[in-house]
Amino acid sequence: MDFDSNFIIELALGVLAAVLAAECIILFVKYLNYKSKMEAKFASFKKEEAVKTQKRFDDIEITLRERSLVLKTEYDELMTSARKLNQEAENKSIRISEQLKEYENAKKHCEQERLRFQSKAELCDKASQEYTLSLAKLSGLDKSKIEELAKESLIKDAKKSLAFYADNFFKNSEEEIKHKAKKYLLCAMQTLATQETIDSTTCLVKIPSEAMKGRLIGKDGRNIRSFENATGTNLIIDETPDSVMISCFNPIRREIAALALEKLLNDGRVNPSTIEERVIDAQAEIEKVALEKGLEALHIFNITDASPEIAENLGKLYFHLSLNQNTLTHAIECAHLASMIASELNLNVAQATRAALFHDIGKALDSDSSHAVAGARFLEHCKEAPEIINAAESHHEETKPTSLISAIVQIADSMSSSRPGARMEASDAYFKRAKLLEDIAFSFDGIADAYVIQAGREIRVILSPEAISESLFIETAAKIKDRISEAFNEVGAVKVTVIREQRWSDTSKSI
Repeated sequence: MDFDSNFIIELALGVLAAVLAAECIILFVKYLNYKSKMEAKFASFKKEEAVKTQKRFDDIEITLRERSLVLKTEYDELMTSARKLNQEAENKSIRISEQLKEYENAKKHCEQERLRFQSKAELCDKASQEYTLSLAKLSGLDKSKIEELAKESLIKDAKKSLAFYADNFFKNSEEEIKHKAKKYLLCAMQTLATQETIDSTTCLVKIPSEAMKGRLIGKDGRNIRSFENATGTNLIIDETPDSVMISCFNPIRREIAALALEKLLNDGRVNPSTIEERVIDAQAEIEKVALEKGLEALHIFNITDASPEIAENLGKLYFHLSLNQNTLTHAIECAHLASMIASELNLNVAQATRAALFHDIGKALDSDSSHAVAGARFLEHCKEAPEIINAAESHHEETKPTSLISAIVQIADSMSSSRPGARMEASDAYFKRAKLLEDIAFSFDGIADAYVIQAGREIRVILSPEAISESLFIETAAKIKDRISEAFNEVGAVKVTVIREQRWSDTSKSI
């Protein structure tokens, strides 16, 4: 029994040893196969890397050759340029040397001419002294007296010649400038179609019946006082049938009052509380209309980047008057004129149009300063371009224009405001203006007559030929023009025409 168990154990151990030996053989065979594969892969990898390395080496060598050729070409070009510059420098040096020689020759020639002129001058002085002495002996006058008379004669002739040439020069230059200016301005004015303005400071509102007048007045005038306090206007109820009048110099207040009154008449209830409500509604509606008008004006010129504040205040100009000219209509007209003038002068048309459209926007603002300065500060707040700001600030010459755009805006503003029918000037103001112009003319000596024509745009001054000589009448015209410029702070120019005429007549005896 013991024998059998030992045998089985030995047999098992023998089988296990055989299996282990077989596994070792298999592992050894696998090792050999793996080793051969690794050696084959290593040889293949080594071969591929050698090929890649050779290829990279060849590429680098080609690149170096190409770079060498490029550098050589650049070197050749630089050397060629250097030789060319060297040749130019040598040529320039030669020319400078020649010019120096010419200069030296010219200097010697000038020195010779100076000496010759000096000798001639000495001879002339000697001859002049001899002539003066001879003339003094013949005339019996002193030498100094003869020199003084000759000097006065020369000065007189020189002044006369200078006045003649200056007159011709300034006349030709002024005529040429006026011709070009008229060409540009006429082109702009003939292209633009305008309409006459007939606004006023009052408006009539129709009422349904005469009984409504009593309701508008109210008990002890309570309703009319409430209406006038809320709107800042005067409500005039007189004998005019079926209508009442609203009077106010502020056109926006007048429009609000008229709209509020129409709403009250449609409602039928007239008392202080409803008056206040209707005035608030009318204010909101007028603000809406102003914004619409401003956007319409911007749309005319395709201006899309203006701020809402600019659009609103631009629309308020629709309710503003300047000597009975609608200010928004005036601004649009100026923008058209400025765009056409800028186009004729090949300037920035869009900038000129924008500047002219915004130049009077200060009239819609409540400010203690002038509307030009207030408008400029407002446009600066809205981040407009410096040229636009300067055009608004300088269009009444309160500050110096910094660009041609500002000058174009001044011209467009003057053209729009001074055209016939654009504005209506009060008669007493016109008579004062004409009287002041004539008084300025008569304040100078030698004025025979003066009268104002062209609705105050021109003054004719007639000089006395005995009091003012021919050489001084141009100077007199300039002095009158300067005095008028100092007295009138306005855009419209006053033309000064000076007339000096001397006539001789004689009558023959009858035969």
